[in-house]
Amino acid sequence: MIEALFAFSICLITTLLLSHISFILYHLSQDFRYNDDHLAIHQLRILLAASYDFYVEDDVIEYEYKGEKEKLYFHQKRLVRKGGYEIFLQNIDRVRFQYEHACIHMYWHRKDVEKHAILVCE
Repeated sequence: MIEALFAFSICLITTLLLSHISFILYHLSQDFRYNDDHLAIHQLRILLAASYDFYVEDDVIEYEYKGEKEKLYFHQKRLVRKGGYEIFLQNIDRVRFQYEHACIHMYWHRKDVEKHAILVCE
């Protein structure tokens, strides 16, 4: 009887530990995308702070960087920079740029979540 209770308690503790570990691993995997987004926004802010002559459409920003015309646009679920093919955001469903109050705002959708960032202000 005591052996059965001991075995049951070990199974119970193991199950609880595994459920907590799986919960932590799930949330860590979600945070990687969150960190990727923050890094991409930071890189975009640096790029656009050094740029000028902006033209903002719905899903495209055209600008001049170091004397050359470049643009950011949505392509195959990615936000990319043309002037090469540099990828900033991946696995996004939609991106939208808006110019308001002398600032360029970016809204992007991933799954059912919309996120927002101010990229640059003039």
